[in-house]
Amino acid sequence: MRMRMFTLVALVVILAMFGAACGNDDDSPTAGNGSAASSGDGGGDQAADDPPADDPPAAEPPVDDPVEEDTAADDGIVVRMDGESYDDYIARLYAAASEEGEVIYYQSAGESELEFIREQWEALFPDVEFEPVTARAGTILERALLEVSTGNTQGDVFGAAGVEMLLLENEGALTEYQPAGLENVAPEFVFAGPYVGLNYLSRHVTYNTENVSPDELPTDWFGFCEPEWEGRIGFDAESFEWAAAFIEAWGEEQAREFLECLNDNNPFLHRGTTAGTELVNVGEFDVKLDGMGHVSKRFIDGGANVGVMIPHADPMPAIVDMSAILADPPNPNAARLLQEFWLMPEGQTAMTNEGKATTTSTADSHPYWAFMEGANLLVLGPRESEALETGLEMFTDVFG
Repeated sequence: MRMRMFTLVALVVILAMFGAACGNDDDSPTAGNGSAASSGDGGGDQAADDPPADDPPAAEPPVDDPVEEDTAADDGIVVRMDGESYDDYIARLYAAASEEGEVIYYQSAGESELEFIREQWEALFPDVEFEPVTARAGTILERALLEVSTGNTQGDVFGAAGVEMLLLENEGALTEYQPAGLENVAPEFVFAGPYVGLNYLSRHVTYNTENVSPDELPTDWFGFCEPEWEGRIGFDAESFEWAAAFIEAWGEEQAREFLECLNDNNPFLHRGTTAGTELVNVGEFDVKLDGMGHVSKRFIDGGANVGVMIPHADPMPAIVDMSAILADPPNPNAARLLQEFWLMPEGQTAMTNEGKATTTSTADSHPYWAFMEGANLLVLGPRESEALETGLEMFTDVFG
């Protein structure tokens, strides 16, 4: 088990370096929030001599007034009572969180995303300060693990992608909590474990509309192995999680066969989803096999020579940003309130403002619903970490 944990830590560090886990730009889930995970233009683990994340503000002194026995557990944490309405529960939770005064959120999100979150949070819960603590993915993970293991947890909620969440769970660093708002989440994004799926980055075949017509595109992934696509396809040189989806869907043998036949077609390897989509736009190569929905939509809305495969080849990989409460958080009620907030319309709005699809998105609220026609999403959550590890190894072995 300890070797398994070491492997997961190493994977987090490598993915963070390559922007495949949570990050702060177009190419990564904030990996949590990622409000996670997630695959890039930026993001990478801090070097050893980088300064540590800023210390969170000192916790408020404990409240002396006892909470009524029928509305809270013995430790003062508000619990939802049988038959209690959602609104009444949130109101009591907010009152208790207001006594705590703040919620400390560990993550590696970008500043613009945090500002969207802060605006929505303060409009709903002005008496609870939203205090994000930001660092590179590997750095913030190590900090959380150290704090929990020494009994000195300073953060309340941790935002990351699936690999980090599984590692934290296996180390006993997370608190079990199922938000009342979980009923609004699409079933494919409900995971067995103490974490909540927030938004996701779906991977789309993106093509140059001047050089490729939709009718030319193959109907399945192996079609891109045909001779007519030699020298015309490309993908990110660090797209390990994209490869992991094929391992999860088909098994290692068929996934390796697919990657090797792509390699035989001399793919154009690049770094960064935005940069790669621009290369498609200018005709450097014709088809990007691992584009991202929200990035492709931004290019299309801007009048670029970019299109998206519709209907999509099966499977369509998706990396999920997740959130969980750390073990023994200093502000347990505020932590629960933040977990509820993510699944409220306001919390989801904070994420769609970044153009990302959320785990509660419907046809009316999805930022690029038209791209999802015929899509069979393959969601890479915490339990798929083994495929992610194998994907890293296989991708590196095939493409160097």
